[in-house]
Amino acid sequence: MKLRSILRVLAGMYTLAGIGALIIGFVLPWDDPLAAVYPLLLGAPWTFLLSAVDGYAEESPVINIILITGAITLNAALLWWWALTRRRPAEDPK
Repeated sequence: MKLRSILRVLAGMYTLAGIGALIIGFVLPWDDPLAAVYPLLLGAPWTFLLSAVDGYAEESPVINIILITGAITLNAALLWWWALTRRRPAEDPK
C-alpha cells in the first residue's frame, strides 16, 4: 500500500471518529458526565490551547460546542490536506 493511501485511510478514520465523538458527546442524551471527553481529546491541541487562554464561554454551552466542533474540523482538514498534497517521490529516469 502506498503512503498516500495510508494517509487517506487515517484521515478518513479520524473524520469518522470526530463525527462519532461529537454525536456521543453532544447529540445523544447520556447520563455520563464525561461523555464530552471524546470530542475534547479529538480536538487536541486546539482544545487545550483554548483552555490555556481561557477561551471557553462559561455562560453558553452552545459556544463551547461550536469551538470544539471547529477544533475537530480543523484537525480533520489538516489531515486531509496532508494526505492529499503529499508529494510523490521523484522517479529515477533510466
